[in-house]
Amino acid sequence: MAIRTAGNTLVSIVDTGIDLNSESLRNHVIDSIAIHEEGTLQTDIDDKHGHGTLCSRLILKGNPNVQLHVIKLLNEDAMASSRNLLSALYYLQKIDSSIINLSVATTESKYAKELERACVALADQGKILVCSLANHSDYSYPAVFDSVIGVQAHIQGAQEGYWFNSSYAVQVIADGTPVMLPGLNNRYTMFGGNSKAAALFSSMLAKLLDDKPDLSLSGLYAELEKQASRTSWEKQDMHLVPIQPISNEEWEKYDYGRIQQMVQLVTENLNLIPEQQDKLLNTSLLHPQFGLTPERCVPLIKEIERTFSVQFTLDAISLLDFHSIFSLLDLVEEDGECEIRI
Repeated sequence: MAIRTAGNTLVSIVDTGIDLNSESLRNHVIDSIAIHEEGTLQTDIDDKHGHGTLCSRLILKGNPNVQLHVIKLLNEDAMASSRNLLSALYYLQKIDSSIINLSVATTESKYAKELERACVALADQGKILVCSLANHSDYSYPAVFDSVIGVQAHIQGAQEGYWFNSSYAVQVIADGTPVMLPGLNNRYTMFGGNSKAAALFSSMLAKLLDDKPDLSLSGLYAELEKQASRTSWEKQDMHLVPIQPISNEEWEKYDYGRIQQMVQLVTENLNLIPEQQDKLLNTSLLHPQFGLTPERCVPLIKEIERTFSVQFTLDAISLLDFHSIFSLLDLVEEDGECEIRI
């Protein structure tokens, strides 16, 4: 079975739509449709949630040559019915597409048979379905269907690496480390988890198809296995990267005044109590006790920019840059071009 390709790799993205205010996104959209809650097809694909915009940006960041076919399925609460998902899959059978990126998941079995048949029909057309597994779940549909490449996130910190085994129910493990991306109205937010991992993998797939457009589906799987950093794993391998302790040696690398300045900034931004503040120099900021969620990272990084008079390349920042007071100081040094070590 040949993979369906037409010019630059066409990715159909089934999600919440895209931000129509973004010219850089609009320029990549060659077709679009919206499936409303009552099942009617309309043309309004404007993203009211932000999830589809972030998935699209990540795919284009990895491969700027991608063309997008946008199917707005999820509403402003990122919800949709299984019936409407079926409508989207039926619609996809009528259009050209190389890759179908699905950030949708259900654990309900009511429509599982119909969903599986629709996915098989798409795979039989040579279309590659990439679907994120439901977060915090061992299974979800359509990700676990044999006709779909299921993707789960692992905090790898390596954007280009992935694990692949075509015989597994969820065949791909890709990096789900939250990263900063411009969302609705170009406002930066952190994007991570299984949806991010699936979009990242779709981008890598698109690049592979650009480089090798004549691959068969079996040839694609062989190529994915050859390029994978790992081809077998157990469930325990999926645990998050352990939070590394902070050694006293790190304190000695930095100006004490700068350290205290960063400690005070983090304390105020996260509303820490004195007992928590005392632990900042020997505990990772990613420890749950500090409450540094991905949503709180953007306000924190903006405050660091103001306080240290630097301007970061936000697209290059991930959650791992928030590992400690000292990793944040490294960001200041690298982007501010100021020497803060003794």
